[in-house]
Amino acid sequence: MAKCLQCGGRLARIHRTFRDRLRFAAIYRCRDCGARQEQEHWYSAFFGPASRCPSCGTYRLQRLREVDRIDRVSRNPISFIQRILGGQLHRCGYCRLQFYDLRPIAPSPKVAAPQAPGSETPPGPL
Repeated sequence: MAKCLQCGGRLARIHRTFRDRLRFAAIYRCRDCGARQEQEHWYSAFFGPASRCPSCGTYRLQRLREVDRIDRVSRNPISFIQRILGGQLHRCGYCRLQFYDLRPIAPSPKVAAPQAPGSETPPGPL
């Protein structure tokens, strides 16, 4: 049984509207905290504003200049069509899949580096 990402409680599957059925494969609600979690369809990796890995769905991708002979290349027809249309070569570091995509890679979120204790910046003039 799936567990809630917020509280660890059990998830129960809930009813989807027609619009939800087009977007999500399943929707779950936590029995304890009431949090809602969606499970996307397999084809959701091909739609959206940024490129995603068609195998694992991650946004953390690298752009390559040429095909790497060691890693596997996607044989998906959508990737082939995007290659013909001038798509860039992308590589997933997790599943080591190379594929072509017309969309840009999503910018990685900037994480603030932890500061050493006692190195706080002094407050500015009031």
